[in-house]
Amino acid sequence: MSSVVSAPMEIVLKIGQKLCRWFTRAGVSPKRLFAWAEKRRPLVVILILYVLITLLHSFITPAFEAPDEIGHFEYMVFIAQRHCLPTVQDHGHISEISIVLHPPLYYCLGALVLSALHPFDMGVQYSYQFDLYVDPRFWDNWEDNWLIHGSEEIFPYKGNARANHLLRLIFVIMGALTVLFTYKTAAEAFPENESLAVGAAAICAFIPQFTFMSGMVNNDNLATLLSSMAFFYLVKILKKPSITSRHLVELSLIVGLGMLTKYTAFFLIPLALVVILVRSEDKQQALKLSLLFLLIIGLVAGWYYYRNLVLYGDPLASKIRFSIDPCVDRKSITDPFFRQFYFPAIYKSFIGNFGSLSIPLPRSIYYAFGFLLIGGSLGLLWLLLCPKPKEASLSPSQKHVILILLLSIALLLISSIIHHLSYTAPQGRNLFPILPAVSVLVALGLSVFLRKMPWQKVLWGFLICSMLFLNLFSIFRCLLPAYHPFRPQGMRANLSGLTTLIGYELDKTRVKPGDDLKLVLFWRRGQQEIDRDYTVFTHLLGESYNLASGSFLWGQKDSMPLDGSYPTSRWLENEVVVDSYAIAVQPDAPPGLYRIEVGMYLLETGQRIPVFDEQGQRMSDDRVMLEETIEVLPAK
Repeated sequence: MSSVVSAPMEIVLKIGQKLCRWFTRAGVSPKRLFAWAEKRRPLVVILILYVLITLLHSFITPAFEAPDEIGHFEYMVFIAQRHCLPTVQDHGHISEISIVLHPPLYYCLGALVLSALHPFDMGVQYSYQFDLYVDPRFWDNWEDNWLIHGSEEIFPYKGNARANHLLRLIFVIMGALTVLFTYKTAAEAFPENESLAVGAAAICAFIPQFTFMSGMVNNDNLATLLSSMAFFYLVKILKKPSITSRHLVELSLIVGLGMLTKYTAFFLIPLALVVILVRSEDKQQALKLSLLFLLIIGLVAGWYYYRNLVLYGDPLASKIRFSIDPCVDRKSITDPFFRQFYFPAIYKSFIGNFGSLSIPLPRSIYYAFGFLLIGGSLGLLWLLLCPKPKEASLSPSQKHVILILLLSIALLLISSIIHHLSYTAPQGRNLFPILPAVSVLVALGLSVFLRKMPWQKVLWGFLICSMLFLNLFSIFRCLLPAYHPFRPQGMRANLSGLTTLIGYELDKTRVKPGDDLKLVLFWRRGQQEIDRDYTVFTHLLGESYNLASGSFLWGQKDSMPLDGSYPTSRWLENEVVVDSYAIAVQPDAPPGLYRIEVGMYLLETGQRIPVFDEQGQRMSDDRVMLEETIEVLPAK
């Protein structure tokens, strides 16, 4: 174990040392950091809780089970190995070919980490549609899992799983910085209200989907961070009487980096141009500053879009994307897709839909966060439209901040709708770049109601604790059960050296006639190659003779492993395969005690594979009799 852990720990320590040296050169001493944290204890507590919850998401979720995570990882592997960007011709190296067309900044950062891990197995070899970590108590949700995971998934991880979890660990910092800049944006815009800034940070930090995605390998994390930084600089510019060249250059660099991260960052360009126009003294200055802003963006990100133009014929590679992406589906704005599917799917996956959008949250959580958003929106409308006493009114710059944040939400929503006129895969995470804006506006709206009440800070604390509770509840109610490891019964049987039955799980031991008995089998492939596709038999045998079957058989389920989706010829050496069967108990099965027999055979001939026990003795009828007995209850 020490050898497995030492390499990642050494990398983490080196990164920590470099960060410490960088902070020292920047004049940020530990003493100053502690002083800063002392003044902002609520924010520090939120950041600590956020990091812990995100790490919990990362630890529970098996490698590559997040949206498109395997494609993002393969993109990084390609850069780390070949030291160049992939093209659509490299589809043999990246399974999700459309990800090749994503801007490269996030993947270059990941490639740096993977290069430090060299040598390790960078060949991603996963098969889809089943997972080692599905709890049999929740077997109805087995489709929550997309991949088959082997023993390398068990902590402290090996190979690809280790690299993936290390990337998740390092990139958690991006989400933490997003929460920090959300706080800084609110504090900069409304410095008189500390509770508002803390509330905005908490709303951003405890949205379940945001904490989930922040613990995964996904370029949305960097895109959201850069957007939160852009919002902060936009607010700083709006609060100043005039635009300083330093702030404009810093904003331009951030937007340029966003353009190198994800196309969703495009909304920052018109947003920044509006701010430049508002803060410029005249049209001539506005034109000069706008040209400078666009020039810096072009210097930072223009090379990538020129590359697309040369390779694919247009800067956004939209033509080639539409030709290779299976989700392309052209439609009109009046299509029922938008009314019936788009908006509900966007909302649910913005609040929380774990795994590869396959583990939804309870409705109560969607309703709770919906009430939070509606309450904040009503408070914001009241603040903007209703007359207020002079001491509670907004300054002109604060009104500009609110309008710019609202404009950012409108821009990204409109661009998302336009995008889905040709595309059918709505995901709320694509709206995360406006999460800081949403958090600040909702917190501002809620503060309108809370400031009129006594014990304002107590109410803010209750609200934040409620969001924290809902986030944790979603983990333990939805995520943990879906990926909870099996605890198989202790037994072993060798099938001629081809594979070994190392355990099983039954969902229950008492059934009624007509019920389904759910059985999970654990196979471990041996070193001997399997060149045939075998069929698994699972038979429920009773004490009474069944005239219909001409035997003692009262229920069975025979099929190739994983319902035929993962035949034995594809199994990898030493791989653990988890195989489930629903054995239907016959409606006329008499009450009594039953046993289950398991084995494999060739479908063409019906010949069973010889089965041997742990002492090497061949078992009768080449079958494994499971240890537990099943009680069939009288039919009512």
